[in-house]
Amino acid sequence: METVTEEIQGVLETACRSSFRIRNIIQKATSHKSVPWWTQNLTILREKVNTQRRKFERTKDNNDLRDHRKEQYLAIKAEYAAAIRKEIYTSWKGYCTMTSIINPWSVIYKTLACRDRRAAPQTTLKQKDGTLTTNIQETIQHMLQILTPEDNQADDTEMQKHTRALAQQEIDTDDDKEFTVQEVRNVVMSMGKNKAPVEDCIPSEVFKRVVEILPRYVVSIYNGCFRKGTFPQRWKKALIIPITK
Repeated sequence: METVTEEIQGVLETACRSSFRIRNIIQKATSHKSVPWWTQNLTILREKVNTQRRKFERTKDNNDLRDHRKEQYLAIKAEYAAAIRKEIYTSWKGYCTMTSIINPWSVIYKTLACRDRRAAPQTTLKQKDGTLTTNIQETIQHMLQILTPEDNQADDTEMQKHTRALAQQEIDTDDDKEFTVQEVRNVVMSMGKNKAPVEDCIPSEVFKRVVEILPRYVVSIYNGCFRKGTFPQRWKKALIIPITK
């Protein structure tokens, strides 16, 4: 069953990756206009400031010329700083006038009241002894210990001991009936649409199409797993995204 599931899984993954357009998230370089109040005039002034600064720094043999270029550099620098303050004030004033009189408790109020700050993502967890994890490896290890603890019989409750004892008893009942094509089709067709695929990049729409084209082949895989009492390793892979609450 491992070979069969690996084969069909590999075929579906290859087909999806070659047929679908996978978006590559490329971080674009931040342009000079990275704030809403930036203007073309500020770009020109900044270039003038850099030009005057280079002239001033490169003038070393003539003290009079150096002092003159220093004055020019400081003057254009002060003009540049004043222009930035003016643009910031103008932009903020225009943003504030956008607030509706009917709804004064909007973004402006939240900004001034410091209520628009998002909580920082939690990167550490508190352990049983009260200490905090210090790095991502310790955090992941702690999560694994809590979410997937070891199966230690010494920690079993009375109910767990009873369940373990029942599981070890021999079963002499008749085997359950195998899955039918209609049962598998009903379950697969009930899968939600437009859901994000997991790490195999196979959406539910593709698997539904596979069941429509090869219903008996898919059912034979499930019944084979059922008869042998096994669950393929390939289907045990999952993408786990922990969410802080």
